[in-house]
This record gives sequence, structure tokens and C-alpha cells, in this order.
Amino acid sequence: MPYASVLQFELALGAKETAALADPEATGTPVPGRIDYGLTLASGDINIILGDRAPAIAAAQPDFLQAACIHIARWHLSGANTIENDPITAKHDYYTRLLRDMADGVVGNSGGESGGGSPHYGDVQIVSPVNANPFSRANRR
Repeated sequence: MPYASVLQFELALGAKETAALADPEATGTPVPGRIDYGLTLASGDINIILGDRAPAIAAAQPDFLQAACIHIARWHLSGANTIENDPITAKHDYYTRLLRDMADGVVGNSGGESGGGSPHYGDVQIVSPVNANPFSRANRR
């Protein structure tokens, strides 16, 4: 089961881009199931990267996995290009590097800088899903 739905994909990227990705030949008729297929490919990529930690991370970080799934699917559906400075490829690389970091809990193990650098937020901070909440009542006393 994909980590994101077609509706979530459309809400994140917009109806216009979703329609363009569903109709790559610009015929005016979307290819049935194309977006679902991209989300399934992306979910498979996420499962391969995370391995046996996928269920625990999915339970702890569902919003992150949803965003990762959407952007990795977008990369697959756009042709998986490797054009220099392509924002779609940059987001794909960003999410896959963070997933690799989450897979074993070691920051920067993806062969680049920590988290691969963010294409839109600056420095990246990884929060472990297994750590206690630092803002819980017990910790605020």
C-alpha cells in the first residue's frame, strides 16, 4: 500500500501538475492509474531503503513518509531525469538521503552532507522517532 494517496499527491503538487504527470503525452486524456503507479514505485523505493525499520518509521513519521512518497513518485513520473539543478531531482535526492539516514540512525551516511542538504529549508535536523518527547510534562519540571 502506498504511503500517499492520489488525493494527497494532488493536494501537495496541485491539480495542474498532477494532470500533466497523468498525461505525459499531452493528449488531453490522462493515463488511467499512472499516478497510483508512481506512488507504488515510490513506496517500494522507501521500503527498500528503510528495510525492516519501515513499519516503525511509518508509525512514528507518517507525514514525512507521505511527503517523501509524493516527491519520489513525482521524480519517477517526470522521467527520473538527472538534469543539473533540476528541483524535482533535488527533492528526490533530499528525501532519499534522509530516508537512508533514518534507516540506520546515522546522520550523513548517504555519502553526502547530512541529510543531503535541503533544497528549501537550509540546515537539516533529524529527529529520532524513538527519543522521548523533550517537551513532555515530566521533562518540563
